[in-house]
Amino acid sequence: MKQTILFSAFLVLLLATAAFAATDEEGDLEIDDVDAYINDNFQSDVDEDGGDFDPVKVGDNITIRVTIKNTFERMDLDDNFVEINVDNLKGPTDDLIIKSEEVDNLDDGEDHEFTFTFQIPSNAPDGSHRIRITARGEDEDNDDVKSSVSVDMVVIKPAHSLIISDIVPSKSIVKCGETLSLEANLVNEGRNEETGTITFEAFGEQKTSSFRVYSGYKTVKKSTFEVPETKVIGDHLVKVSAEYAGETVEATKTINVGQCSFSLSQQDTANNAVAPSDSTTVNTITTVSPTGDAITTRYSVKTRDSGLDPLVTILIVLLVILCGTTLFAVLAGRE
Repeated sequence: MKQTILFSAFLVLLLATAAFAATDEEGDLEIDDVDAYINDNFQSDVDEDGGDFDPVKVGDNITIRVTIKNTFERMDLDDNFVEINVDNLKGPTDDLIIKSEEVDNLDDGEDHEFTFTFQIPSNAPDGSHRIRITARGEDEDNDDVKSSVSVDMVVIKPAHSLIISDIVPSKSIVKCGETLSLEANLVNEGRNEETGTITFEAFGEQKTSSFRVYSGYKTVKKSTFEVPETKVIGDHLVKVSAEYAGETVEATKTINVGQCSFSLSQQDTANNAVAPSDSTTVNTITTVSPTGDAITTRYSVKTRDSGLDPLVTILIVLLVILCGTTLFAVLAGRE
């Protein structure tokens, strides 16, 4: 009987140990939650089980937040990270791959959130793209643990969509007489190849050439202009326009003309200027002495038409009057 009791106790202990060991090894690195946004608009159909995005277009900003969790009960996980792979998003055979930083020591029951952001590029093919979200880590035996989920996304591109993404000048500030080069970036965001003409306008001059750009690609067109000597110093607007498939797009850029040896404002001043000329004004003052004799004093003032200060003229007149009065007093005293 005693042996039977001991055997039963041993069997219970053995089973408990086995159960404890099994419980210790059960768990995973789970993708606990997935939230997705298109231009900050929440995607309710996307979660930790997968789902579908609303249709997206070129230039849309995508945000994906992934929460991973260590579901082991008595084991930490190391070197944990999440990787996102978007099929063919950068071209027909070019996936977009984004890997997060690694997080060490994810304790049992602990979770961690990762945030990913990317933009739908102009060369993204039209149609469906699968997004694979994979969580990876290592257990205490350095064995890999992982889990994954897939989300579908559809890129919709219009038949024709061409933009001038930027105008790049060779210099930010130019001088009169210098040569300015302009580069225009044409990006085809539509499904079709586009051909057409592009026109550069600067300093009253236009230059036109042809272009061809394939779907999902860009081309750079250039043109050069000489800054006229007669241009006014300051900001000047340059414009680039492209005509294709019955449509027109345009963009502008401000160019600063910094130094000129001669400007329109200087020319206006020169045309309106009047050459100064000399002129002489003769003034006469007559006084009568006590004897009845007339005393005449003459003085002359030489001025320029460019503008002698009137105050100076008045002072000269007063000085002459003072001299005449003094002379009159002297003569009166002698009498």
